[in-house]
Amino acid sequence: YCFADDCTCLISSNSWKNLEGYTPKIIDNFKIWFEGVGMTLNESKTEELDLFRKTETKSIRLLGLYIDTNLSFNSNLSKIYSTPI
Repeated sequence: YCFADDCTCLISSNSWKNLEGYTPKIIDNFKIWFEGVGMTLNESKTEELDLFRKTETKSIRLLGLYIDTNLSFNSNLSKIYSTPI
């Protein structure tokens, strides 16, 4: 999905080993595509959310929603309720 200058890539596989092999290649292809349209990939803002191994609970912000490795809205709700109105 691409919105203005934000882009999201969803990568799925039936094994973690396949994901480890595909992900760097896909990121390289994104870099090439971005360069072709006059943009650059800001790797310091690039995040990965591992839903396969679930070794840690982590959340990322995607289009205003916080999504965590448990695919729950708990992290989203805690962010909303901790923000002053």
